[in-house]
Amino acid sequence: NAWFSRSVRLAMASLSLETKHGDAEARAEAQIRHREIAQKELQELQYWLGFIDDLLSCDVRAWNVRLVEWLLREVFVKKVCASWIRSLDATTRHDAETPTAKTAELLKAQAERRVALIFCSQFCGLVEYRPAVRLLSVLLLSDIYPQGWTAEGLPDTDGEAGDFPVTSTLNAIVSAGEGAIPDLTPNRLRESLLSMLSGTLSSDEVILSSQLLSVILESESIDDAALELLKVLPPSNHLSSSSSSTSPYEDACATFLAKAIGGSCGCSPETRNSAIESVSSFGLVLLERIIRHSWTELGTCLEHQSFIFYFNSSTFFSTLGSALRTFALKGREHLELDNENARAIIMEEIRLRYAQDKEQEGIFTCDIDLYKPSSSLNNSMLLLCGLDLQQQRHSCRPSNDLQLFDDTDTDKRSDLRAALFLRSIASCSREFHRRFVHSSKAAGRTPMFDELLSFNTTEVADELTVAVGQLQTTRLQELGTEIDLRGRNNYLCSLPKRQRKIEIVLDAEGTRFLVTDRTDLVLVIDPAELYIARVNATKQNRCRVLTAVMIQSIIACATESDTLHIVCECGDEHKWSFVISGRLSLRFPSAAVATSAKETLDKHLAALHRLSSLDAMHIFDQMLELSDFHSSAQTEEVTADFCEMD
Repeated sequence: NAWFSRSVRLAMASLSLETKHGDAEARAEAQIRHREIAQKELQELQYWLGFIDDLLSCDVRAWNVRLVEWLLREVFVKKVCASWIRSLDATTRHDAETPTAKTAELLKAQAERRVALIFCSQFCGLVEYRPAVRLLSVLLLSDIYPQGWTAEGLPDTDGEAGDFPVTSTLNAIVSAGEGAIPDLTPNRLRESLLSMLSGTLSSDEVILSSQLLSVILESESIDDAALELLKVLPPSNHLSSSSSSTSPYEDACATFLAKAIGGSCGCSPETRNSAIESVSSFGLVLLERIIRHSWTELGTCLEHQSFIFYFNSSTFFSTLGSALRTFALKGREHLELDNENARAIIMEEIRLRYAQDKEQEGIFTCDIDLYKPSSSLNNSMLLLCGLDLQQQRHSCRPSNDLQLFDDTDTDKRSDLRAALFLRSIASCSREFHRRFVHSSKAAGRTPMFDELLSFNTTEVADELTVAVGQLQTTRLQELGTEIDLRGRNNYLCSLPKRQRKIEIVLDAEGTRFLVTDRTDLVLVIDPAELYIARVNATKQNRCRVLTAVMIQSIIACATESDTLHIVCECGDEHKWSFVISGRLSLRFPSAAVATSAKETLDKHLAALHRLSSLDAMHIFDQMLELSDFHSSAQTEEVTADFCEMD
């Protein structure tokens, strides 16, 4: 309870920064202090929840039952849930009286909801004791709530329920429903979760509510039967044609995506994108659980045709397609108006999202699971306002990774980032759809196992993604090896006179080669890469590679008399090479030769840029095709396919 109160004060301070600190420097200093405090607070909470989990892992059932009752009564009902409900009342009063002003009452209400969501998420994510997590889920997600469990009348130990008023009441709600307990009221906690998930309040609360629901869905303590009772999953008998039951949480996700399309989120572009990523990822988690619940039994897939109809009539998938189309069209517009800057942003985003596969060389993958709301449980920034989860995910990016755009392109970068992420989600769902249809046709409606009913959340970068992101999928010529100069553009050169010597490391064993301004070198310019090599005096047209650079990594080049200067991205592969801090300089026999080398380099760069522009445009065309796939037009095609199977 003490942690809850401290965290509410911290969240209030963070929310009030814009009004209290008009000076940008003072606001920045306050944000740094808040981040440090938030990290300590989250670490403390996780420590005590780990301690509680250790206590509940003992085999003394009587102790566990009493501890769970105490936690539910004293911590959740009396503190967390009471503050949550009180914040809803305060927000309602504020909207009725002063809807445009940020009063202290409103800030406290927002802070209490934020901290309540975080506390519940941390508890469900860190405590593994099954009864505790199940009872908390009932408290939050049941559609009914005891009237007396409010700030004015809290459960105590003197009632008819004896020493366990909360646990006995929650068990009765699940087992018997509304008729078992008098004075029940609609659960405002559940209603507010759905409201927050649909974007009614703020985008920060969209992220936090999707995190809590994602943690509950992914918990091993909650089975499908419990989720169906809590109406998170639709009833398993909804397969009949007369039933159109869906999950209200799926509808809430679709509602938020529709608001994101219309630009009515009312937040910064970064926070909006984090909310889009959280809701879209949660939607996959939810629909995978719905699919397994409704269409599998002991690993066998049931009712293939009704499943296809459900997939194509899903409000989430159809709205996902609309959102993808909207942001794809915005992306094309940005690309047409400012091609160079837009391509730089797309390349940067692709490089942030896709990483080299650890098992297959030359393969780059995007792990969509990293964007699940539950993956941010250790992010202390959740306690503060203005969430940008991508900034936190990629804060460990190497310092030598060049930032190719600045904060003046926030809206453009936000639209492109949203388009690329929705493309990944839509590709994942389309791959699942095609795999399901293909497997059902091939199997002749024989049993299908669970792995066929799981979304493949590891997206492999296709050729377009690799090209636009300039991901290096092939190895450059290894240093120290000999190459043939015949048929290649090559120019004799040497180090500039002011650069007396460079020590080159040729291999992992540390073999070194000393290059001075008197060493005869040759610059080899191929269409996709350039090499700096040492001339072989004994073998004509042969030279030894000392440095290799991808031409697509070159940012600019210029001549200065007989010297050519090149600026390029500097990665780890350029350590102990001719590239020093992203710069490379070479001296040629004459200014004419230096100019000729620059013209050749400019020609290859221009060709790569033209190709990159076409590939970038094709990516948005691909997005539009994906959005069409998720439209209702697919239903007729799939229906025809299954009629042929019959």
